[in-house]
Formats: sequence, C-alpha cells, structure tokens
Amino acid sequence: MKFTKIAILFNKCFSLYLFYRFVAQIPLVVSLFLGDYSYELQIGWLYLSPPILHLGLGILFWIFSKPIGVFMTKEIGIGEGSENEVDYHSLEVIAFSIIGILMVAIVIPKLTTSSIQLLGLRNTYSHLGRKLSQDPIFMNYFSEMIGNLAQLLIGIILLLKAKGIVNVVRSLRKA
Repeated sequence: MKFTKIAILFNKCFSLYLFYRFVAQIPLVVSLFLGDYSYELQIGWLYLSPPILHLGLGILFWIFSKPIGVFMTKEIGIGEGSENEVDYHSLEVIAFSIIGILMVAIVIPKLTTSSIQLLGLRNTYSHLGRKLSQDPIFMNYFSEMIGNLAQLLIGIILLLKAKGIVNVVRSLRKA
C-alpha cells in the first residue's frame, strides 16, 4: 500500500470517529434545551460548540481526506502520484503525523468546553462579588485549560515536524 493511501484511509476513519463523537453528544445537548436550565440557556449556544466542532471537523476530514493525506506524506518527500511502497522510516513519520492530527482534533472541543466552564464560573462569581482566583474549582478548570493548550501545542508540533522528530528518535536509538 502506498503512503498517501494509508494517510487518506486514516483521515476517513478519523472522520467517522469524529462523527461518532458528535452523535454521542446529542443527548446532552437535547437535555440542555429540553430541561429547565434558564442560566445555561443564556450561554446555551456555547454548549453547542463541542458537538458542532466534532461534526464540522468530521465533515472536513472526510471531504479533504485526500489533500490532508498528501500534506501528511509531503514531508517525507512522497507525493500523490508516487509509486514508492511503504518503508519503516516513512511509516514512522506518517504515524507521528497521525498522532498529531488526533491530538489537535480531539483537544479543540475540550478547549472550547474549558473556556465555557471558565466563562460560566467567572459570570457566577462576578454576580456574587467573590474573587475567582481563590476558588479551587476555578484552579481546576484553569489547570485543565493549560493542559489542553499543552496538548494542542504538542499535537501541532507532531503534525508539522514529524520527520524531524522521527530523525531525532532514530539518532537517540543509535546512540
């Protein structure tokens, strides 16, 4: 199997996973809008953003699976029309790119959720006249957001610099 075909296949499978995540979140969204959650409905559109992101990213990964696959394999010097078969080094580069895409696509809805939680907590505390920075719940949400940002950064680095990372790992193995 050729490199680009492997990357395209991954993108289509990942698209189906994102669609599954969207379907799994439908009951939560329905319960939010059918229940008596007057405060949450004020910012209810924000609660829709993670499922919408899952659906949107899923559709984009399906539609653009070929260009994304070509981009993933371009870094290892193999384009769409290449007749080269898979070798171990190049497969490692594709694997690191895949992990980077997974991390980025999974953490974006988490970042949105963390932002919504922090926004809701800030609004609650501003109405109560209390200091937000001293609350352990705030620190929990804030640290979750920092962790999500770190995951996003690592995912982007893995996606864009997969070949360099694989070369460093190979040199460490030989040392």
